[in-house]
Amino acid sequence: MKKAFTFIEMILVVAILAVLVALGVPRFQGTYQDLQLTNAARGLAKLLTYAEERAVIDEKKYRLQVNLAQRQYWLTVASEEGENQYDRLSGRYGRTVQFPETISFSVDKEEIFFYPDGSSDPFLITLKNSEGRELLLRDGKPFGYVRVEEKRPPS
Repeated sequence: MKKAFTFIEMILVVAILAVLVALGVPRFQGTYQDLQLTNAARGLAKLLTYAEERAVIDEKKYRLQVNLAQRQYWLTVASEEGENQYDRLSGRYGRTVQFPETISFSVDKEEIFFYPDGSSDPFLITLKNSEGRELLLRDGKPFGYVRVEEKRPPS
């Protein structure tokens, strides 16, 4: 006599696995959205820190340009041609970065300037995912680095 699983037993195991997967998917989706938010904030913070450092090294004004309608930002440097003219950087630091659709963001100004003396315009950038988690990016005065803070809900 052969021993094997019956069709009913196999269906029962598959049903239990399906229930476990269905319970776990919402948790992983929230984790993915948190990861997207964290990556977007870190990428922007690194670009802002890069602009601060390059402004000092190159002795030129740098500018982060934000387009809220298109959900994009990019970095430019003061042009040799004129006082208020800026050229987009070449390479990865000059590329246009698009925010994911699941992240909303707001800035207090659409242009943030970084100066050769190591200073920058004060800024506050808020990134928020659809789960309600918010990260704030601020100028790191007086130390010159960009701070990323999590906004805690009022208790």
